Amino acid sequence: MPRGSKKTKILNGALLVAVAGAGFGGYRALQGSGSTSSVTRTTATVTRGTVAQTVTATGNISALTSLDVNFDSGVSTNLVTEIDVKVGDKVTKGQVLAKVDDRVVQNSLAAARASLVSAQANYDKTKAGLTPEERVQADASDQQAQVSLANAQTALDNAQANADQNKITTAESVRQAQQNLDNVKAQADRDLATPQANYDTAKANYDGPKATRDAALLQRDTAQAAVTAADVVVATLTADQQYCTANPGAPSSPDGQNCAAVAADLATAQNNRAVTGAALTVSQNALNAAETALTPFTNALNTTTSALDAQKLKSKQSVDSATNSLTNAGNSQTSTATKDQQSIVSAQRALDSQNASYNSTIAANALKRKAPTAADMASQEVSLTNAKNSLFTAEKNAANASLVAPAAGTVSASNGRVGYAGSNTSGGAASTGGTSSNAFVSLADLSSFEVKVGFSETDAAKVKAGQAATITLDAINARLPATVRSIDSISTLVSNVVTYYAYLSITQTNGVAVQPGMTASAAVTVDNRADVLFLPTSSVTSRGTNATVNFELGKDPKKTEVRQIVIGLRGDTSLEVQSGLTEGDVVVTVRNKVSTAQNTQSNVGGTLTGNNTTGIPGVGGAGGGAAGGAGARTRTGG
Repeated sequence: MPRGSKKTKILNGALLVAVAGAGFGGYRALQGSGSTSSVTRTTATVTRGTVAQTVTATGNISALTSLDVNFDSGVSTNLVTEIDVKVGDKVTKGQVLAKVDDRVVQNSLAAARASLVSAQANYDKTKAGLTPEERVQADASDQQAQVSLANAQTALDNAQANADQNKITTAESVRQAQQNLDNVKAQADRDLATPQANYDTAKANYDGPKATRDAALLQRDTAQAAVTAADVVVATLTADQQYCTANPGAPSSPDGQNCAAVAADLATAQNNRAVTGAALTVSQNALNAAETALTPFTNALNTTTSALDAQKLKSKQSVDSATNSLTNAGNSQTSTATKDQQSIVSAQRALDSQNASYNSTIAANALKRKAPTAADMASQEVSLTNAKNSLFTAEKNAANASLVAPAAGTVSASNGRVGYAGSNTSGGAASTGGTSSNAFVSLADLSSFEVKVGFSETDAAKVKAGQAATITLDAINARLPATVRSIDSISTLVSNVVTYYAYLSITQTNGVAVQPGMTASAAVTVDNRADVLFLPTSSVTSRGTNATVNFELGKDPKKTEVRQIVIGLRGDTSLEVQSGLTEGDVVVTVRNKVSTAQNTQSNVGGTLTGNNTTGIPGVGGAGGGAAGGAGARTRTGG
């Protein structure tokens, strides 16, 4: 069923009673028997009364006054230990709603109290100045600072003297290492002289026999190459002869050898092979003799080479060892110099620091001995004030560990959770009327309510603060009076439609059990004319403020004349007649109706052309009684 159907029935029923009581007039119908069409004439009487124009919209009920209650920021991160209320509970002002763990804030409170005691003591001490005991202590502090400064100067002098001594010692170590390296190199040269001379002699004796052996080796390799070439020729000619023998009459072999000359060529090649073989034997024997002659010289060269290499290795090891000693001496010199420089820098910094400390101690003690200045007292007063403020904050946080109701009301939302931080809420997970709140606890005053409804820009232009309205609650079949409290001056886009929200205060609940979140239909009376002449909208043909009606002549609905009238306010179901008719005049609405012989009593609805956003059915329709059945609706509002 459409949302407006129930409300339509209520308003339609009211209209029927109004029409009958005020004398809107009956109707008389003339119908041709047995025909397929007829004419229906409905009459209406000009009546004096009230014409009202309304605009309607829907929204939800909410409490007019609500209050969000949260833990103070100073304790909002503490864990919730208990929640003492639930949605729907009624609470009084000052009632405890929830608590958080207060151990941290209690510790902070104790620390703040101790800080205040300390700040007060410092203030009193500054104001009173030094006691005799404190003056003795200041003098001793001056002497100690002077001693420390002298010790720092001595440490710097010692570091510099140690560095100078180390510079001499390390330089001597480097000099001795360099001298030792020079001596080792000279001895190495002397030790290599004899092995080198023996090697040079053996090498000279070896070179002649080696040249003879190399020449014999070249001749042998040349003879070997000739034998290899002769073997290839013999093998090739042997294969050619075998082919020519197997193929009598063939002029040549596959590789082009003449078969007639192949036998002679083969014989020549075999002879050449024998000659080269003999030459190879001779050259091989000569090579063997040369290698035998070279052997004693090779042995002598190997012996002198081994002796020379052994002496070179021994000399190198001696030189490397001396070189490493020189390198180590140099590294030690550099490292010692670096460390000594670091010691000097460190001692200088210690002296500078001790000098600054000395100056600071002397100045501070001199300042202590002076009477407190206004600036000193002002600084102590600031510290004392800060300590008092910290104590105030700590006391406030301790008190705020319990969340109390600032006013009486009904719990409409409870979002906290035990074991979670006081600032961790569920975003309106629980509430009384479907509304959403991010507060830890929300309180509502359920003695007064309002409705938020949205109007189109056309209807919103007619709505003003203070206008009367009627709120219909379909869920409990109740109608309540209301007043427009305000309307937004800035629009909101809702489903791509420009919408202005209005806020209607319910003036009386009349004992109805109103609950936040209920769906409400609101009808705002945007214009009202009392004690004026009016006609049903369906009986007037209008354009702008000019209109015409069928004026009844002689109390006969079939005898009419068209009369010009001027209309004023367009109400929801009626129009104000400003001129052209007088009270008691009767007008006739003529309609054609198509029917059949089986259905000659069909109702025909009227037509509502007024600015009615509610859609009240029109008046009229044959067979419908004093006021007709459901009429067609033209919605010109929101």
